[in-house]
Amino acid sequence: MLAEDARFCPSCGRPAARTVRDPAGAVTPVPPVVAAAPATVVPMGGQPGVVIAGFVLAIIGLFVPVLGPIGLILSAVGYKQAKQIGASAALAVTGIILGAISMVVSTFIALTVLMAFTSNAGL
Repeated sequence: MLAEDARFCPSCGRPAARTVRDPAGAVTPVPPVVAAAPATVVPMGGQPGVVIAGFVLAIIGLFVPVLGPIGLILSAVGYKQAKQIGASAALAVTGIILGAISMVVSTFIALTVLMAFTSNAGL
């Protein structure tokens, strides 16, 4: 049995149930106060990192043609991830469009350079 003024059980450390006497003299138990669990931090929604990487590489791919297809692929993967988590897919769609434009431009440049070399070589 615990002492009247005990706040915690000496053997297990749990908060002790206290009793309160009302004006009529009846004894009612008061449930122990237990500390609430700390609040969990829920991460804010946002763009998956793949979407941002694909978008950035697609933009750089306009100037460095090798990076355009990589940006296109990453943006397509990020589009799928954004749809799965319910995030906005606008950045991914923009990355897909810019990656496709980069691929078209780099193909045009490659064909132009190839034609210039073949016409100068006499082939």
